Amino acid sequence: MKSLTKQFTGNRRRSYRGASLLEMTACILVLMPLSFGAVEFGDAFFKKNTLQGAAREAARAAIVSGATTTTVQDAANAVMTAAGITNSPTVRYTIAITNTSDTTVNPAAVAAGTAIKVTVSGTWRNLGIRPMGIIDANKTIRGSAVMRKES
Repeated sequence: MKSLTKQFTGNRRRSYRGASLLEMTACILVLMPLSFGAVEFGDAFFKKNTLQGAAREAARAAIVSGATTTTVQDAANAVMTAAGITNSPTVRYTIAITNTSDTTVNPAAVAAGTAIKVTVSGTWRNLGIRPMGIIDANKTIRGSAVMRKES
């Protein structure tokens, strides 16, 4: 009787090993896409926040007297570079300096009290990582800020 018990226990362990392998495979098939999706969406939130911060800093640079287009662009580029995003041929983003009706303006020529809008934008293909391809490559992400020109 004891030998039958040992033999039955040994077979049961082997069947558990197979079950463990199947359970691990099922878990991996569920957890891997969730993990990569979390990475993709986390990167999207990081990039959106970075673009918003760059637009805000550029708008602050645009509202002071004596501001130029170059100083505004430099302020936005500084924030983007600090976040590890450089404007290169593979990573492209644009910086637009406009009034509230989206007409391009020169910060030096804007009258005091006039609203200046700075928008930093790019496509997800150029800015983000796409391990799962959940976010469309042509999706535009942007950050914008509006501030009034100082006197």
